[in-house]
Amino acid sequence: PWLDGKFNKYSNNYGFISYQDRNTPQAFSHFTYCHSGGKLLICDIQGVGDKYTDPQIHSRDGRGFGKGNLGYEGMLKFFTTHRCNSICRFLNLPQHNPKADITHAADPPAAPAAAPHPSNGNHPEKAKAAAAAAGEGAAK
Repeated sequence: PWLDGKFNKYSNNYGFISYQDRNTPQAFSHFTYCHSGGKLLICDIQGVGDKYTDPQIHSRDGRGFGKGNLGYEGMLKFFTTHRCNSICRFLNLPQHNPKADITHAADPPAAPAAAPHPSNGNHPEKAKAAAAAAGEGAAK
């Protein structure tokens, strides 16, 4: 279908990010990484407003999704240029530091913990209650 309006390139698959007036494309890519447990990242975002076309998917192992899948290297490139914005903060997306990942072993780092949010069962109050319950059990 035809998208009426100005077509924009918001990101590519090798770290380019446009800082035009849209926060959604970068937050969407960040969200896909977190929601997949660090296994996938959707990038190469372009379209009209928040109607996107022809994205690229990076997989942690570099398998599938065509020649544009740059694997873990593509994920690192995204996070090297990505700056969390108001949408990332609203979604409680954890910040990701690729430089810290690079300095460790050659293997990719473990996926980040899920952001605290009631809908994913990783809520701060639940974590406190679980820790308190575990402490009571250990004291007995």
